[in-house]
Amino acid sequence: MVTVKTKLTFFGLLTASITLLLTASSITWVLVDKNIAQTELELKKDIQTVKTELESSKKRFLSAARQTAELEELGLKVKHISRYKSSYNPDVTKALYTALSSAAYDSGKIAGNIWKTSIYDYEGDLVAFSHIEQNSSKKGYAHNFPKAELLISDGKTKVNSVKNSWENHLSYQGFDIHYDEIIPSKQTVRYSTSDSILSIKSFYPIMGLAFNKTSRKMEPSQVGFVMNENPIDRLFLEKLKKLIPNKEINIYLYDNKNLSLTVGTLKTYTSLALKSFSKAQITKSVEIENSAYLQIVLPLYENNQIVGTIVVLQIKKTLLDYFLELFDSLIFVIFIIILITLPISISLVRTLTRPIERLQEGIREIRSGNLGKQIKVYSKDEVGHLTISFNEMSTDLAEFKATIEERERALKISQKELEHLSHYDFLTNLPNRRLFMLRLEHAIEYARRDKSEI
Repeated sequence: MVTVKTKLTFFGLLTASITLLLTASSITWVLVDKNIAQTELELKKDIQTVKTELESSKKRFLSAARQTAELEELGLKVKHISRYKSSYNPDVTKALYTALSSAAYDSGKIAGNIWKTSIYDYEGDLVAFSHIEQNSSKKGYAHNFPKAELLISDGKTKVNSVKNSWENHLSYQGFDIHYDEIIPSKQTVRYSTSDSILSIKSFYPIMGLAFNKTSRKMEPSQVGFVMNENPIDRLFLEKLKKLIPNKEINIYLYDNKNLSLTVGTLKTYTSLALKSFSKAQITKSVEIENSAYLQIVLPLYENNQIVGTIVVLQIKKTLLDYFLELFDSLIFVIFIIILITLPISISLVRTLTRPIERLQEGIREIRSGNLGKQIKVYSKDEVGHLTISFNEMSTDLAEFKATIEERERALKISQKELEHLSHYDFLTNLPNRRLFMLRLEHAIEYARRDKSEI
């Protein structure tokens, strides 16, 4: 038989469990909705951070190029070097080349270890250059006539910091002996793609004095230009990750067909998502959302041509993820609820069931005939009022029983008196004819049964 105690205990635990689950579900749903809204807001702020960082890099590179181009006598040295293209004489021009390569090196250091700095003359021929990497640096000069060759000076290297030897190289990866594009005549910054590398290039013209045949005077004119170039590589990505923690940042290169991942992770997610957008759509910041992630695409384009993109991506948490994250907390909450609910349930059970058990015991006493059973009242609630009513009922039953018993005794006495008066004379107290007749009928009946005489 299921008792009230069992029902109350089960009901208390069931109520606590349902309340806990509903509370956890509500909190989780709120967290999911809040997380999605917060993620969208953060992604917009993050992409703005990327834009700010790119603009900062552009300004830094352009500032370094300007400082190099405006160095004292730089224009004169570049112009002087151009005169010796066809008659290279190390004894005459080596000092000029060394000074120019040092200027290129200093430009890279000024801009914060720019990957490469190049100084070109007015015809687009490379004059001097500097290549600064994380653990080493190189600087040197280029001589294009009668044959193209690079003269490299090893500066601070990881292997030997003292080494400073001059070597001849027919080619050097990453530098163009001749700049084939239109020579920039004003300061400018643009993106560039080559060899699966997406870079930022800054240009600044080098001004000097040149003879004007029309005016027959020495007038200011462009004698060359400085180019700073830095790839949007893992160093840039690591810096962004410090500025934008807990996000996936990916850099893509556009190869006139599609976007390919050059730096970053989560290629499966992001590349597939990006390929579903046309080139025209990517020219604007695209917000992409599905059940797995949220991301914002920042296009990088030059002259209305996409050259690459930077993607900030955030994996979306599912309801299960939140439940797993809240699992430890839920276990703790369940433990606390059990600690709180169990004593309350026990107290509730004891408060409700003990008076009921006493009432049941009193009812059994009354059924056994023990009227007048009284139960002690412990509370003033409904159970207490029920106990008071039981005590009043028990008292009434006891009084009623006593009254009935008294009436029965009186009836018996009255019956005996009436019977005596009906069989005996009131004055003499002698048996009367009624008694005689009863006795006679009884004797006749007895004799008939025994077939005897009276």
